[in-house]
Amino acid sequence: MMAWDLDTDATSMYGEHSGSEAKPWVGYEGSRFSIKGDNLSIKDYERQKTESHGLGSYIQQIRKVLGVGWGGGLRIRANGDTYCARGSKKRHVYVGKTSLGTEEHFPGYVLGAKRNLPISPPAPSLFSGPNNRFQVGERWTVPGNRWADGEGRLGKIGKKFKKGDWMWTESPHNDLIEWMHSTFHYKEFLPVYITCYGYIVHPLSRILRVGMHKFDLWERYGIDVPAQFEEIARQAPSAAHSMRTRINNIGLENPNIYFVCGHIDDIMGGRLPHSDKTDERFGLVNQDKSKWN
Repeated sequence: MMAWDLDTDATSMYGEHSGSEAKPWVGYEGSRFSIKGDNLSIKDYERQKTESHGLGSYIQQIRKVLGVGWGGGLRIRANGDTYCARGSKKRHVYVGKTSLGTEEHFPGYVLGAKRNLPISPPAPSLFSGPNNRFQVGERWTVPGNRWADGEGRLGKIGKKFKKGDWMWTESPHNDLIEWMHSTFHYKEFLPVYITCYGYIVHPLSRILRVGMHKFDLWERYGIDVPAQFEEIARQAPSAAHSMRTRINNIGLENPNIYFVCGHIDDIMGGRLPHSDKTDERFGLVNQDKSKWN
């Protein structure tokens, strides 16, 4: 299958049906795309907008659910669950499961439709999609084990609601936690994004400061960033531009960019995080807002 396809008969992970409002504990999260007129696009830094090729039929499928004139943002999770925004005062709507096919549809990016990321193996390696935090995918944090154990949540991942107060998954993710801590062993708390294609992406700063000492983490983790960037610039020039913009925005003295860690099928057994349905604060999550990215 080449073009994206929306299955409106499929229920979501949380049991929602196509056209229904998201349940109270279900946030608006996932990789972000936008529909305006007859175009589906990725929006990146500096108002850079990349329009898709060959997704007109998918736009029409969404509009059969939401109405002929609908336009706005949508977010897709790695299991295909797709939610569309309806403005700031209305709950987002589950529209169905999106099958993404095996073709790339956004010139200048390589999102991994062919299960071909990272472009420059082995992982961790530079991400060839947008380096915009609002765009990448659903965000979680792998906690330090001692702190999680003290909270009675060892083996879970979560989202910070406020300092010292987290919302935790219902599902255990020991495999992800172990992989992240063994790979990025200089830090305890590790944010991750999960893209709609199922890739785990980690934002990693170059410099770690401990007291008076500075450590180059890219070097210590054996990541050849210059060589990887050269390949990204060749195969995914829009991603390279996004990376440069992110570095300029954050500062050259300690750049922070996105690295592909692997795929959920290999690291997480294909199991996506499941929000705790008893914690309705999850329903407040809206990745269009800075708090949740």
